[in-house]
Amino acid sequence: MIRLIQIEFQKFIRRKKFLIALIILILCCMFCLGAAVLSASQYNGVENEIKATEKYIKTLEEQGNLENDKGASTAVSNGYTKIINDMKGRLAILKRTADESIPWQQRVKEDIQYSKYNLEKNDGMPPMGKFQELSNIMLKQYYLNKNIPYDYNKKISSFNIMPDLIRIFSTIGLLIIVSIMVLDVVSGENKPATIKLLATKPIERWKIILSKFIVCVVIVNVIILLLELIMFIFIGLIFGFGDPSLPIVAGIKYDIVAPGNIQELKSAVNPVLSSGILLSQGTVLLKILILQILAITACISFCFLCSTAIQNSSNSTGAGLVLIAFSYAAILLKVNAKAMYRVKPATIFDKVLAFLFTSQYDGLDIVTGKINESLAINFIDFRFSVLVLLIWIVVCYSVSHIIFVRKDILA
Repeated sequence: MIRLIQIEFQKFIRRKKFLIALIILILCCMFCLGAAVLSASQYNGVENEIKATEKYIKTLEEQGNLENDKGASTAVSNGYTKIINDMKGRLAILKRTADESIPWQQRVKEDIQYSKYNLEKNDGMPPMGKFQELSNIMLKQYYLNKNIPYDYNKKISSFNIMPDLIRIFSTIGLLIIVSIMVLDVVSGENKPATIKLLATKPIERWKIILSKFIVCVVIVNVIILLLELIMFIFIGLIFGFGDPSLPIVAGIKYDIVAPGNIQELKSAVNPVLSSGILLSQGTVLLKILILQILAITACISFCFLCSTAIQNSSNSTGAGLVLIAFSYAAILLKVNAKAMYRVKPATIFDKVLAFLFTSQYDGLDIVTGKINESLAINFIDFRFSVLVLLIWIVVCYSVSHIIFVRKDILA
């Protein structure tokens, strides 16, 4: 068996499709690294939040003036005035938190007090808004209790940027690149009759298919993890590695909103106010990597199923790529279609998507629970995704194993 694995390893790394996909992976890593750093520098930190808030206030003032020029009612004018005043209050606290001449403890306390004030002042605040304020209080109180200085500038570091980097890496088609590597790993050997030659030797067939599967799973996952490790070290050497013990709000649970209340609440699901826990950045990153490894392995298992069920290499590659790309595109459209919050109830298609291995690509959204907002459902969490991916791995490999062992390869 070990000798067979060694042979399959040599065959796999010499394949043209593997080398092409590897080059694409390296280029994607370079792109993701630049995109993640650029995004963090442009959108993270209190200074960027101040700029965005000032821009929003200006937009609201312009819209309010236009409505007044059109003869807007007193209620509309008062509505704009209230929102603008609220945002100006938010802007004032943001500028306070950005002032590093003020001790960090005082800034954090004022931040907490502002969130508490918002909760008391706005009884009719939507559940999403209440949850954000409660999460802010929980997070900032942790820093106060542990006497850890809170970084309002959110400086770039390896631990705080890697989850977003892995998300970008997955979003641009990681599973599609993986499928290019392995889709014809079995069917590609039918034309040169390599499989037939192996089948005539005194080697049990299950060892042939298992050795191929082990080689694909190990090589592909190791390569991707190594590339991510290189990016992690590169960011750490330039910006710093950060503190893996710093907390992130994760494990958010959701309630389904009744269809008649969706338009009023502007959301199809609402977070459970008592949900949400603090997980360390290191724990979150570890869970994301576990989901990534399982998603890649599930993709490989599905590719093996296509490669054994369809003997023609071109047909198996084409069919597998179409199915993976379609399901991948479907979940990406669902995630990116929501500008703020989803305001339509879940469809059957949404619920089906939750059970596809391609839908488990964004480990960060799964660990935090935010993927439920995109699909308007309330049952996806880390354990659910792990179970779904394990089922895909076992079922797809088992079926491909049975097909390969029982079919007449020599015919």
